[in-house]
Amino acid sequence: MLKISLVHCLFLVFTGITLRSVASPEQEKSMNNISIDFDQLFLKSANSKEYYVIHEMDVEKLSNYFRHLKDSTTSLITTLHENNESITQSYLSTVHTVDSLEQIVKNSIKEKENYSAGIEFFKKWFIPVLLSILSVFLGFNYLKMKIKYREDLESLEEIENQFHTYKKNAVERERKLVREIIDLKREE
Repeated sequence: MLKISLVHCLFLVFTGITLRSVASPEQEKSMNNISIDFDQLFLKSANSKEYYVIHEMDVEKLSNYFRHLKDSTTSLITTLHENNESITQSYLSTVHTVDSLEQIVKNSIKEKENYSAGIEFFKKWFIPVLLSILSVFLGFNYLKMKIKYREDLESLEEIENQFHTYKKNAVERERKLVREIIDLKREE
């Protein structure tokens, strides 16, 4: 009986140490509760007249249960660590992707702003520049036409003066000729 008690105590100590090194705080609480339950069961069986002896088979079952619990806890912790690493890697890759997408969006926004600024500049200055070029062109054409009109007007005045002079001279010649004809008719 002492052998079984010693085995139980060693088993509890060994299980507690192992679970404590592997388990998280919540798991430690549940393990401590199970250990406390086991200790209470052991004390009751040692002190009680009804349950004076624990059968080796029960100890073996409990031992197998604890071993199974330890193995499943260890596998759960390992799975948790692997999942945490996977989640961390996934998170880091997502952060990297988000950063690269942010950079692409920033570059796109800058390009759009530059393009928009160019278009805005074009829209803002195209019509005034076009109007100023058109006004300069029309102004030169107007001046050219005005100069030509003055030259044509001066030329017309000169031609009119020449015409009046020619008309005057023609009228005088005609009068002269008419006088000569009249004089010739009188003489005859």
